Amino acid sequence: NKRNLVYFTRRWKVIERFTFEDSKHITAPLLSHIVEKWLLTGQNKKYHVFKNNCQHFVRDIVAVLDRKVALSLNSFLDHTTLTNLIPVVAIGDGLAEHARTLEISKQLGDALNEYGMRAKEKKM
Repeated sequence: NKRNLVYFTRRWKVIERFTFEDSKHITAPLLSHIVEKWLLTGQNKKYHVFKNNCQHFVRDIVAVLDRKVALSLNSFLDHTTLTNLIPVVAIGDGLAEHARTLEISKQLGDALNEYGMRAKEKKM
């Protein structure tokens, strides 16, 4: 169906890009560690269509890698379209997502540092 194809290609577009410095890289074990910590953090154990969906997952993982990009992704979350109908809800939701992004960035940043320390210890 052509109509669905057009919707799909518009829907799954690249919104943001970020790159790592040459001195930094991410490995599968490191990414696995970050995802594991994410699953153990706060309300992330259970899927919720508005509060914890695949868009939140991506934004949260990006938050540990590039907080500025993650914060910009908040305006693209699906549920913001619904909450924009009621301005007070949109403002509260925006503030809540901003706070969540900063908090998850800190928590997963701690997990990233912990992983780095363990990797250094293994090398010694």
